[in-house]
Formats: sequence, structure tokens, C-alpha cells
Amino acid sequence: MGDVRIDREDFPQVTHRIEVKPEIGFRLPFPNQSFDATIFDPPWINQYFVWAAWEIPRVTRRRIIAVTGNFWFNLHGRYSRIFRRRCIYVIKLTGPLAKLVFVYDRDPLTLTRFMYPNSRNRMEG
Repeated sequence: MGDVRIDREDFPQVTHRIEVKPEIGFRLPFPNQSFDATIFDPPWINQYFVWAAWEIPRVTRRRIIAVTGNFWFNLHGRYSRIFRRRCIYVIKLTGPLAKLVFVYDRDPLTLTRFMYPNSRNRMEG
């Protein structure tokens, strides 16, 4: 699934081998809003969630899907006004743990402003 697959390991399906450094200032090597949708399942360590909260929305144009184990995931403050949390799924297959899956969609008005920066109140899609 997906056109771009990032991992630190050199698995056959990986298209970009990147050692993600979850620190302020580390950016993925993609321009802003490069992808219509981003699905990510980071290591379940707090520092990755903090980093992902501002970097994943930067490269995403429409939808973010975050698989977070048992961690709650909120977008960084500046992106929480642009993306809206649409739903949270709780997935429990086997074992004692469940996974939380968060779905965020970009607000249609901000998406329209991005797609048509020189027009006013145009809701074309």
C-alpha cells in the first residue's frame, strides 16, 4: 500500500531508507503537502509522537492516519486548526493490547485555499 514507504531498515518494499530522528528541526525530505494521505505507525515512544505531531501534517495534503498502540495522538497546535479529527478506531485482534487508530482530515476550507490561492470562497474539488 502506498507509493512512498519509509523505514530505517532496508526491507524490499521500502522506497526511502531514512533514520528518523525525532527531534525539533528534523524534517522528512519531502516538500510541504507532498502526499494526499499519510499513514504512519511510529515506534511507540513519546518522542516520536511529539515529532510526528508537527512533521506529518506538514507533508500531508488531505488525510492523516496514525496507528499509535495505546498512545493518544493530537496534532501540533498550528495544525489542529487545519486538520480535524474525524474518528478514532480501537482495534483489538488478540492478546491484551488494543491499537488506537486516529483519522484526521484537512478542513475543506483550508484545502480550498491551498488549491485555489487566488480565488475567494470557491469550493471546487
